[in-house]
Amino acid sequence: MIIDVSAFQGLIDWRRVLSVNKVDRVILRSTTKNGMLDTRFMENYNGLAKNSFKGVFDVYKFAYSKTYDAALNEAKNALETLKSRAVLRAVNVFWLDLENIDGVRFSQSQAAQVIGAYRVMCESYGVEFGIYANYDYVKNVLPKWAATYPLWLARYNSITGDVKPFKIEMWQYTNNGKVNGITGAVDLSKYVKGGET
Repeated sequence: MIIDVSAFQGLIDWRRVLSVNKVDRVILRSTTKNGMLDTRFMENYNGLAKNSFKGVFDVYKFAYSKTYDAALNEAKNALETLKSRAVLRAVNVFWLDLENIDGVRFSQSQAAQVIGAYRVMCESYGVEFGIYANYDYVKNVLPKWAATYPLWLARYNSITGDVKPFKIEMWQYTNNGKVNGITGAVDLSKYVKGGET
């Protein structure tokens, strides 16, 4: 099981989550729109550590910027915030979350600029970079050169669909999952063997 959580999930009983469920990977929201650390980030991070989580630990950042310079600053702020809390070294992959902002989608040019900026900043901080996007974005918005990077696909369907040349590392297949120890709906993902659909 792969779960991603943020302050929206409220107080999480990590002892129960990790003892009752087989959790392979946890992805926490890093910073919010205003650049502040997710209000439950440290609580969740410490809950994982206290309960000896042995799986993969990642973070994600929703992109609000649509230009290269703004995205560079946005990514730097998130990475610096994690570094200042002494948690950056524990991060396996920093996922750029590309979605519509207030119902407005990214153009291909904007997506390319933002991906480029986040990639550069992650490289400068020594953190692996990945892209989270839905099926429509992968097919119609992401530049093909971005297929070099790990893809975390969001598609609430019975199949991932063909996203070549991208290779899926994880597939978020529902936003309405149930996890013992977490109240309410949870996003659930799973690995896609060999990155193929």
